[in-house]
Amino acid sequence: MIALADLRQQRIARAEKIVATLNAHSIPITLDAVLKEAGGGAVGRPHIARVMLAGGYVREFREAFDKWIGWGRPAYMAKDKWDVADAIALVHKAGGIAVWAHPGESATPTRIQRLADAGLDAVEVLHPSHPPYLVQRLFDHTEKAGLLPSGGSDWHGTQEGPRKLGGQLVPKVWLDWQDAKVSARAAALA
Repeated sequence: MIALADLRQQRIARAEKIVATLNAHSIPITLDAVLKEAGGGAVGRPHIARVMLAGGYVREFREAFDKWIGWGRPAYMAKDKWDVADAIALVHKAGGIAVWAHPGESATPTRIQRLADAGLDAVEVLHPSHPPYLVQRLFDHTEKAGLLPSGGSDWHGTQEGPRKLGGQLVPKVWLDWQDAKVSARAAALA
């Protein structure tokens, strides 16, 4: 899809700017090393952080964000954002369900309903950063808006830190509901 190819190019251009800024701060990592770390996938800051860690420019993965590439830090670069309705439509066109990932406290009932009206299918209710009170609140707001609950570990391939693959258990019934939604969408497109 052209939209995804454009998005990948934007992410590479962003990584290139971050690398150039790090180089200007005497951290001589290369874009080639970052692309290799991404392994052909969409390039992101976690790949840059792993290259910084491997080169010994930070002592731990999190330090790369806290000191260099996190919001407000010297090498932070905002990513280009898509219009929410356009992103949802693209996911639907590909046959998927659109999920609001790790919304945290920003998921007010009004905001959830506005996104539901734009075509959102689900909200990530279960996430390592969501405490129990927030999980319950998100579940209630999601259900009221007629959306599906979702969950995940937010694992990005790193071995350190609290987010591990399989570290967030999601009720099977939630996955069944999501599968049914995908099947219904596929049937409607056929």
